[in-house]
Amino acid sequence: MESQIVSILVAIGLILFAVFKSVKLIQQILKKSKSESWQVSSAEVLSKQVTKRISTRSGASYYPEIAYRYAVMGQRFEKTIRLAKYFSQQKAQEKVDDIGKTIEVRYNPNQPKEHVSEYDIVNYPDILLIVIMLVLAGIMLYPYLQ
Repeated sequence: MESQIVSILVAIGLILFAVFKSVKLIQQILKKSKSESWQVSSAEVLSKQVTKRISTRSGASYYPEIAYRYAVMGQRFEKTIRLAKYFSQQKAQEKVDDIGKTIEVRYNPNQPKEHVSEYDIVNYPDILLIVIMLVLAGIMLYPYLQ
């Protein structure tokens, strides 16, 4: 009986996390889509570096990070973003080295703080993660749905 409850709770947790990831992914896709009609501006790259994260499961991962600033009507906006991870420091450093002194951003003319940089990407591998979580939840709940 306890294992059934645990199984159901884990499946519900997987479903809730999949819904959360789905909402985030949809928001990201919609923002990227809306940004196609926004104003374009040049942003000054303030810093760019490779940061190292160590995980017990996957070991060391390296993330290129960019801090940038852009101005709209005298207001300055700054942001730091982390790009996709690399498992090699050399590959991450190559990505950082390819970034120039400026990058392109698209900002919402009605809310200039809302923007998308040329390095903001839609994380499509999240779709695979969502599908896997829902399949696992379905497998866990299947015996109880009959």
